[in-house]
Amino acid sequence: MQDLHKTAEDLVKDIAELRDLVKQNLKPDGTFEATIDQTKLEFVVKGMIEAQRQLIIKEYEASKPLRKGEPIQSSDGERQTFKGLAESGKFKGKKIHDLAAAYNLLARAHALAPDKVQEPGQSALKEYADLYKEQAMTTTGAGSGAEVINVDIADEIWHDVFAEAMVAKNLTPRKMTADPMPIAAGWGARTWKKGTQNTAATAQDATTEKPQLKTTEQVTEVDWSYTLDEDSVVELVAELKADLTRSAAEQADNLCLNADSTNAATGNINLDDADPADDSYYLVESGAQDGIRHLYLVDNTGQSVSAAASLSDTLMENLIAKLGKYAVRPSEALIVTDIKSYLRLVALANVRTNDKFGIGTIQNGILTHYAGIPIVPSDQMPLTEADGKVSTTASLNTKGQIVLLNRRMWRAGYRRFPTLEIDRDIRGRTFWLVASMRVAIGCRGTRSTASHTAGLINITV
Repeated sequence: MQDLHKTAEDLVKDIAELRDLVKQNLKPDGTFEATIDQTKLEFVVKGMIEAQRQLIIKEYEASKPLRKGEPIQSSDGERQTFKGLAESGKFKGKKIHDLAAAYNLLARAHALAPDKVQEPGQSALKEYADLYKEQAMTTTGAGSGAEVINVDIADEIWHDVFAEAMVAKNLTPRKMTADPMPIAAGWGARTWKKGTQNTAATAQDATTEKPQLKTTEQVTEVDWSYTLDEDSVVELVAELKADLTRSAAEQADNLCLNADSTNAATGNINLDDADPADDSYYLVESGAQDGIRHLYLVDNTGQSVSAAASLSDTLMENLIAKLGKYAVRPSEALIVTDIKSYLRLVALANVRTNDKFGIGTIQNGILTHYAGIPIVPSDQMPLTEADGKVSTTASLNTKGQIVLLNRRMWRAGYRRFPTLEIDRDIRGRTFWLVASMRVAIGCRGTRSTASHTAGLINITV
């Protein structure tokens, strides 16, 4: 089940087998029979989710708009030209923007430590850097490309982040032109009255809401020794891009779910009984909104449903009822669940495949919907204590959690797309590559009375 090249049909078969296995071994109290290896089962599910993610990325790559410097495809899928790939030489088949980035990295490293790193000069990489410059019409001088990766390449990473993010991409991503920036205002409820001919309508003052997005900077650092050469740096850049794309997507989801500004000895939803470190990613800036979990765990606790039992269809129905009008259109809602709770969802009676339900909730190898609402299983959704918060004592975090929200009511804002910069540490004789971005999460309405988000906590998993 770990093969990432499986077809959608293969994955559908896998999920059907998994569902039967779970149902056969799940006891009434929510625990598994001793004959089933739960750790292995979770590993299998994560592999299936990864396979689904790869299918989504493949579909995204096939349908996304062409960006500068990429290979051009003909209508039948065959390449007409190879503008995005090296056609010959020792770098044949490599992406030109990767080669350009490798050249810029070497050039910057040489500028920082000329006695340690050879100047790329007129090397093969220089040829591809010039070609990329010509194609993408970007500069590679100091202040732009010399900062390791061109603006266009950083932009490519950012686009691909949204292909991999599971939660953030579902929350109406918003490019911020200011920080803070108001979310599009709502005009309040309208009152309709009977009209009379030749009589003016009674005017109403607009009651506007002005929630805002305010970013919190997220930073990561990659270090490597002074030893760099032309060949090795090409592979380094390709791996670095893939790693940054994946980790940035996960971090965007992390912040959307778990942001909490509480910096005290108790009370933070991510560390309920200890004082979090001041550089903890979830400690959003003053004035920034907290994340999704915070709304039903702290802001409006009436939106929490405590299971105190294993998952059931009745509990899921109670969760959906919490949203009221915000769950009427399933396509506007979203379910986010931890991996263990997802396993319990798979086993519920209301989960049906195409042959039993007509419109399948299991598609492309993953449980995609419950009651018509899309499901996103996420590693960024933690196991917790019974109150839905994470304890500093790992052994106490044994309960599952499921979030239900209306996607129209949330925004994920981005003020700084990934910025990649390089410097050196002469004491450690290493280069530093620092990646940073400024991300915001926010919702419409007054959080203390908001009913567009709810959580099912204290699930026996």
